[in-house]
Amino acid sequence: MSLRLPGLAFESAPVALDERLPRMDIALFVGFARRGPIDRPVLCEDYAAFTSVFGPEHDLFIDAGSGAPVTAQLAPAVQSFFANGGRRCWVARVALRPVTAKLPLAGLWVETKLGWRAVQARAASGGRWGFGLRAGVRLERAALGVLSAGNPWDGQAPHRIALDPASTALPEAGDLLRFVSDAPDAVVATDFLRVVTFLRVASVLKRNDGQHGTRVDARIAESWWFGVPKAIPASFDGSLALSRARSVTVSFVADDQAAAPLPIGPEWCGVLRIELPATLRSADWPQAGHPLRLRAGARVFLATLGDCVLAARDASTVTLKAQVALLEQLPAPCALNDEPLGERLRITLMSDDELEGARTLADIGLCHGHARAWQALPRDDARWSADPAHEVVIPAKHAALWAEARTNAFPIAGRGLGDCLPIGLPWAAPSWLDAVQDARSSMARDGLRRLSAALFLDPRLADATMHTLVARAEALRFPFDPARMPARSVRGVHSLLALEEATLLAAPDLALPPWRLAHAASWPAPASSDPVAGPAGPCGAALPFAACVPVRVAPPLLTIAVDGESRLTAQWTADPVADQFILEGARHPDWQDAVVLYQGGETRWSFDSEPTPWRYLRVRVAAPGCYSDWSLGAIVPQAETTGWAAQPDAPEGLRTALRVQRAMLRIAAARADSLAVLGAPAWMDDADAQRHIATLSRHGPGGDESMLGDDEVAALSYAAIYHPWLRRRRDDGVVAFAPDGAACGLIARRALSRGAWIAAANEVVADAIGLERPPADPLRLFGAGANLWRYDGLRVRLMGARTLSLDPDWVPLNVRRLMSLLRRLLIREGNVWVFEPNGAALERSVERGLTAWLTQLHARGAFAGRKPAEAWQLTLNPGQQRDRDDGRFIVELRFAPATPLEFLTVRLVRNGDALRVEGA
Repeated sequence: MSLRLPGLAFESAPVALDERLPRMDIALFVGFARRGPIDRPVLCEDYAAFTSVFGPEHDLFIDAGSGAPVTAQLAPAVQSFFANGGRRCWVARVALRPVTAKLPLAGLWVETKLGWRAVQARAASGGRWGFGLRAGVRLERAALGVLSAGNPWDGQAPHRIALDPASTALPEAGDLLRFVSDAPDAVVATDFLRVVTFLRVASVLKRNDGQHGTRVDARIAESWWFGVPKAIPASFDGSLALSRARSVTVSFVADDQAAAPLPIGPEWCGVLRIELPATLRSADWPQAGHPLRLRAGARVFLATLGDCVLAARDASTVTLKAQVALLEQLPAPCALNDEPLGERLRITLMSDDELEGARTLADIGLCHGHARAWQALPRDDARWSADPAHEVVIPAKHAALWAEARTNAFPIAGRGLGDCLPIGLPWAAPSWLDAVQDARSSMARDGLRRLSAALFLDPRLADATMHTLVARAEALRFPFDPARMPARSVRGVHSLLALEEATLLAAPDLALPPWRLAHAASWPAPASSDPVAGPAGPCGAALPFAACVPVRVAPPLLTIAVDGESRLTAQWTADPVADQFILEGARHPDWQDAVVLYQGGETRWSFDSEPTPWRYLRVRVAAPGCYSDWSLGAIVPQAETTGWAAQPDAPEGLRTALRVQRAMLRIAAARADSLAVLGAPAWMDDADAQRHIATLSRHGPGGDESMLGDDEVAALSYAAIYHPWLRRRRDDGVVAFAPDGAACGLIARRALSRGAWIAAANEVVADAIGLERPPADPLRLFGAGANLWRYDGLRVRLMGARTLSLDPDWVPLNVRRLMSLLRRLLIREGNVWVFEPNGAALERSVERGLTAWLTQLHARGAFAGRKPAEAWQLTLNPGQQRDRDDGRFIVELRFAPATPLEFLTVRLVRNGDALRVEGA
């Protein structure tokens, strides 16, 4: 369950729509998201449903050149779609090999073929977001009463244990039990204070035992044996799960035990010293909850750390004092006393995300056979099907757990590990650990190393034409021989071929500029600092008479040196009379965001190099008797790659946009009932946008990835392009966003309210407050085929509804949408008549059914003409008798679509003292 504050919550239930006509308002958005399944279309009926799966808006990187964030446009597009009237859409996140974060679970251990290992879960999906997660574990203990141990406690499985039916919580199959006993065995008692055994329950049987009432027998499948040692070795070889150091030296010092913590369980609790390399960053030092495996000769200890404090530091070593709770593995099973203390162990699993808050799942099992085992928590890719035609297979045993994890959008997934043992976990307070970090960049973690067409296209269909696309996709999804070639789903924008109900296709992130790794040398030089005004000089005893007016001294000389593997030191020299300084750091070269990092009398200041939020440092004198201007700004030395830089002028960005948009045209045309909603890249001016449209419309013999074929020119009528980008308000100011989502929302709203045959133009954009690049010559852009936005000082309106078609008859968008609607309607209604006897009765049925639909559409304004006879003509079976003999029934439909009014000329005529308005 997830934690919520008390109060009221309002959820808007989807309104039941009149679906007598096929729906033409459902969109598919393909792009970049913070998290969520990869290439799995997910159905969303509001923006909250989108954020629960894919997270909030995602800033991809901070542009090293401008300092402005570059935001993924998928979330803004979906938000704008719903804000402008959309009610239902599919969303597909795309990425190439994103990195999945590993999440250590505090105090949990698993036995492998190579020995005991600390347990690590993983984020539910790949991406940098997982590296900001924290996983928390809280132990849940429930007391058990043991009536009879049954077979001797020899550690052999299986055997049965009789449990008291009045126990606080009886175990289930897959539960982990812990029994603690004094060590009665004479051999074991010489070295151990207590014996701790963990047991996995295979099954539980409840039966009537006559006069003794109900009897509960737990059948044990496996056991693990540990002890609490009487004496601790003076030194250990330790293995600590850190990102940069694993082998450590651990020592036991008797004098440290005065600070030993109170026992929190059956484990030995004390203080150990851990030696780490001095080059290890302080952020990578172990923290409370870290697992620690120890060896002393043949003896094996499993421990969990508590509080850690710095004890000593020299040039090569850092020594920490750490509170530790540990158990020693017994070489063989042993006997327990007659009345061991028994407990059923489960955990509460928690997650904490800085942007999305905390989530909790309670009553989670520790063994893989449990119905609520943490190992069974699903990844996002397993919760949703890659193809709606193929249902997700949910294990019946874990169905309830999967449903709860999906409802709460729980961000932690299990792994295929064995049974886990908790050692050193406090039972009241949770233990939290951060995700394991690695050296890969944030964009590499997201699977977005570079902007390329491979992100958006299915490589198996990238070279298909509009005439072969559907057949090739069907061959992948529904192979002729599934036994030899299993069904495969299509990905990227080609997912539209698997979503029959979606008729709008948009990929808003195509309009982003390409990016590359930025280096420190590419950062702009810092600007000169403004002169510092001299402080007022107080006269009094605090200053000698000559120093009543503070003295201006020369600015300090600032340098930044690399100190060790991951430390930097800023040091400066100044006038000998200066004894107080102020050091500031800033991210932007104009110093507008400068913050004070240090104020005092030292002439050096050290800090970690990774990560550092400052790119520039400056220092000045700020002593009581003297002051100075700021020093020259110094650029903070960074790793070889320090960020990402947008490259709007890079040719690969334009090539990627054209290639994917051309594929979107082919997909929509192959479906013959869909519309590709396109946007020009953000950096384009009027001339660039015109060239982009001209290049996209280019065609020639054959056709390939660089141009349409001459037989594919009709695909241009299945696309509409919108320009320029829009502006909206965000918490951190006004930002630009791609127009794809707003255009899809307006088209969907018009289709729902009036019909798909009504042009979606002259509509106000609900969430836009302006234009990013207002066109200098709107008429030329409109003539090139762009649908333009207009800002009148108060509102933004959509002022065009045109396709890219070269045929004037198919330029009006409502004509193409009407034809798509009729196609969907005829296919739906035509399926009723398949396999009917091909005779006069069929003709009457077809004529009666289609006439009713066409009459209704004419009454609602879909066709031109005052009377049905002027609007449409229906001809049944115009072919020869051989068509009847071959089982064909042909219907020809001719119609005159209603044409929207795009231009209205109004003439003002003054005649004497009168003013007359005339329409031309």
